[in-house]
Amino acid sequence: MQSFLKSAAVPAAALCAVVGGWFVGQMMPADGPPVSEQLQRYSAPQDGVPALAGGHVMTPARSVDSFSLVKHDSTGFTEADLAGQWTFFFMGYTHCPDICPITMTELDHVHRELAPVDTDPTPVKTVFVSVDPRRDTPDRLKEYTGYFNPDISGVTGESSRLEEFAKAMRLVYLPAPDEPIDSNYLVDHSAQVILVNPKGELQAIFSAPQRGTVMLEDFKQIRSWYAENTG
Repeated sequence: MQSFLKSAAVPAAALCAVVGGWFVGQMMPADGPPVSEQLQRYSAPQDGVPALAGGHVMTPARSVDSFSLVKHDSTGFTEADLAGQWTFFFMGYTHCPDICPITMTELDHVHRELAPVDTDPTPVKTVFVSVDPRRDTPDRLKEYTGYFNPDISGVTGESSRLEEFAKAMRLVYLPAPDEPIDSNYLVDHSAQVILVNPKGELQAIFSAPQRGTVMLEDFKQIRSWYAENTG
C-alpha cells in the first residue's frame, strides 16, 4: 500500500482553484445573469436551506445525465444504481500522491463515525471514480479502496465513459498523458466531493480540502433537511 501513497510535488491549491472555477461555470445556467451574480445567488444562504461549513447545497437539486462505468468487481455501474441511497462521489486515481489519499481518509471517517449511531434506513455509500483506467485495474481499485474502507466502491471506465460521467456530475479531469505506464505520471482532476440524493440527483458539493468531521455534520444537516422537504 505504501506505493499508493508516494510523495510528489503537486500544486494542489492551484489545481483546486482551476477545477473549482470550472465547476462553478458548469453549475451556472448559460442563459442568465453574469456568472458573478449567479455565483452570489448560488453561494448566498437561502431560507430553510442548510448553510454548510464545508460546501454548498444545490437547490433545486440537479438531475444526473446517463453514464456507464465498471465497478472493481467488473459489474456495471450506471445512474440507475444511485436510486434509494445517498452517494458520495470523488474522482481521482490510485497513484495520486496527496489529494486522493487525504480525501479517501476523510470519507472513511464519515463512514466510521456515522455507522455505529445511524438509525436512518437509507444506505450511505461512497464511490471512488478512477480517471486513470490504464493503471487502475479492477484488482488495484479493489485493493486501494479496501485499504481505506471495504464499503467504498471503486469504479472506472474507458476515456469516453469517464467523460460522460464527469459531465453528468459537473466535474472535470484531464485525461492521463500518453506516457509509459510505469513513468509515475500525474493526472489532474477535481478535488471536490459530490453528494447525490436518494432520487439520484446532485444535492451538494463539498469543497477541498476535505475534513471528515465537517463533512459528516454537513451531511447530517442535509439529510434532515431533505427528509423534511421531500414527500
